[in-house]
Amino acid sequence: MEHDIKELLIESQEEGFCFLTKLIVEYKNGQNVFNKIGERLWEVYGEKNKLIGVAGLNQNPNSQYANVRREGFMFQLSFVERV
Repeated sequence: MEHDIKELLIESQEEGFCFLTKLIVEYKNGQNVFNKIGERLWEVYGEKNKLIGVAGLNQNPNSQYANVRREGFMFQLSFVERV
């Protein structure tokens, strides 16, 4: 994923979004690796297996219940919105 995510990362930074940078840092340092019950990290691929989006689902840290989730982030390349 690291190689594939560079274009998404660059575009997100150019648009002023920092959550993709945060995702990469936290994933690499083990802080958020989506390994708790119900957590998921999705990669969305388009034509020619090009990474065009990512989305994550984490447990809600503000809930006392482990089955309560919240979407942590979602980002897609801007050209996808025009298709």
